[in-house]
Amino acid sequence: MRYCKECGKAIDDDLINVCPSCGAEIKSNLELKDLKKLTQSAHKRERMGYDMSQNAYCFLVIGGILLTIGIIFFYLSFKNTGSATLNNSGKTLSYTCFEFYVFLVGVLAGAASIIYGAIRAVMAYRIRKQYLTLIDEIRAGKFNQ
Repeated sequence: MRYCKECGKAIDDDLINVCPSCGAEIKSNLELKDLKKLTQSAHKRERMGYDMSQNAYCFLVIGGILLTIGIIFFYLSFKNTGSATLNNSGKTLSYTCFEFYVFLVGVLAGAASIIYGAIRAVMAYRIRKQYLTLIDEIRAGKFNQ
């Protein structure tokens, strides 16, 4: 895989000689100053991946809170019917009360937030792994464009 020395973007296609992201020329043999630029760009991209992972964790936490609130409101949506027996507590689920609608919104928004956060966390992990590997290869002198 080749990388742009200016922006650090990974380029899969070996036939491309210009970075599709920033328009810089892609060289095969990088000089020391080009390797420095690439290392700086890789650090920047890795930092972006770290920020993305922190953002993902926020979505996971917010989703968990919304799910918890939704579950609490689910139990609050049970209303007394007035006829308690030995086997029945006298409470039935009311589908028309405000608490039930809060339960629905909380569970749906919480689940969506958790799914979105999980997808972003996986993407951030892949980005960070890719650029940390690149940085390690450059430091070890094993990087070959």
